[in-house]
Amino acid sequence: MQRESPMFKEAVKLGLTPMLSTLAIMENANSESEVLGFGLSVITLNLGMYIGLPAFGIVKLKKLL
Repeated sequence: MQRESPMFKEAVKLGLTPMLSTLAIMENANSESEVLGFGLSVITLNLGMYIGLPAFGIVKLKKLL
């Protein structure tokens, strides 16, 4: 049943896309300094996607209600 739901499919896609892009970004690191720089940027990206974006949505939703 979950596999047939379009909303569930989209939610999974939205959850997995940042993780997959993280792997693609980290593949480009060749030296230790690049790993550190890319790692910090990936951590920031993930914080924004998984904490910042939902928090922003909740604040906007509360203002509407």
